[in-house]
Amino acid sequence: MDAKEALRSAGVVPFTVFTDCLKDARIPREKFLLPGKTRIFSISPADFTIQFRMYFGDILASQKACRFNLEHMVGMNVFSLEWTALARRIQEKGPKVLCGDYSNFGPGLDSEVVFRVGRVWRKWYQTLEANAGVPSEEICRRDTVRACMIEEMRHSVHQCQDILYRVLCGSPSGAPPTVHINNDCNKFYIYMAWLDCWKDNPLMATMVAFRKHVAFYVYGDDLICNVSDEAITRFNNVYLQSFFATYGIKYTDDTKGSDIRPYCSLMEATFLKGSFRKNENHSYAFDYALSKKSIEDCANWMHTSPDALAATRQAICDSLMLAFGQGKEYFEAHRSRLLKAWREQSDEPIELYTYPEMDTMRYGSVEDPHSLTIQQLLEKEREFRLRLKRELEAGDSLTPLMSVECVKSIPNEQARQGYKLLLKKLFALRKQGVKVSDVQIRTIQDIIDHAVVCSC
Repeated sequence: MDAKEALRSAGVVPFTVFTDCLKDARIPREKFLLPGKTRIFSISPADFTIQFRMYFGDILASQKACRFNLEHMVGMNVFSLEWTALARRIQEKGPKVLCGDYSNFGPGLDSEVVFRVGRVWRKWYQTLEANAGVPSEEICRRDTVRACMIEEMRHSVHQCQDILYRVLCGSPSGAPPTVHINNDCNKFYIYMAWLDCWKDNPLMATMVAFRKHVAFYVYGDDLICNVSDEAITRFNNVYLQSFFATYGIKYTDDTKGSDIRPYCSLMEATFLKGSFRKNENHSYAFDYALSKKSIEDCANWMHTSPDALAATRQAICDSLMLAFGQGKEYFEAHRSRLLKAWREQSDEPIELYTYPEMDTMRYGSVEDPHSLTIQQLLEKEREFRLRLKRELEAGDSLTPLMSVECVKSIPNEQARQGYKLLLKKLFALRKQGVKVSDVQIRTIQDIIDHAVVCSC
């Protein structure tokens, strides 16, 4: 690390090698044996990761904290009111929405655009450090180091088994700032497309006009964009596809069909693999609606664990949590299926949240949301979750949900605990050979399932 630090300080780009590995991911059977369908993950060497965080950690943290103002959503919680805030932003310019999808985005990033992103980051640091009173010589040295590190990713060296090769575009998928580089390159692509679209109209071919007519957010190579009625006739998905094709970039809308839609409505749009669905009980809120296939698939797999039962419980609870975004009817049906499947495979008891409980955890932070701005709603939600965490730490038996949300046991807790104890005794008697009917067990299990408080 010291040797590489000295080289970078002198303006010499070190020989940093990213190791290509097959990505650990589930692949459909029909694609498993097809060449190229298993993705490559290029791992950053530990020394580069450490030193990159030393020199770029501030801007990456700042970008995450200021995501709404920087047109990206890295760091957002889709199960919070941030999803509602995003939905509102994507309706500010009108009802027309663009959803974009790139092919081979990261490996095919334009080298010059990556360089420009790196230059923006370096200028940010130059201003920050000058204001902090860092000596000009040290600012210059640090800037040289940062320029070298950008070059190490922009024209990265890879090792694939016993072969070393250098690429002339893209950014390694395992580099520390991958999603941030992808964010800014994606934004640059859209900015350039706008300026090109209106090059015959000087009043529209400006970033001022862009802000007036467009509201958009990215997450890596994912894109959702709201365009005004005045601009949508020219600046739409059809135009973006033709513009990017000029530079060898394959772009389609989120349907990935042969015919691209010029635009769609918010309710037809997808972002981060989820759609926007109006909440049934709270007119001000939008839920993150993952596809039902993904929700149901979640319950079928677990991480390798010494406690398979606990891992299965977690997979079931996660699947149920994801089902909330599809509405009460689907949630209740999915919950019943999960309980039925569990009972068919295990004698151990399991408890799952009901829809009203999940709704309280999601939207119990405010009593009169209609009088509040979205910023006030987000602040109320943060305070609500902090209070729940404090209760979790102070209470006797609080139930975590996805390790961040919780609910305190209140009414009927004593009775419920009694039924749980009875159920365990019945299971113990059955194991000892005593005849215990399934009707008895299901009756007690139903009482527990429909108690006021349930837990994962």
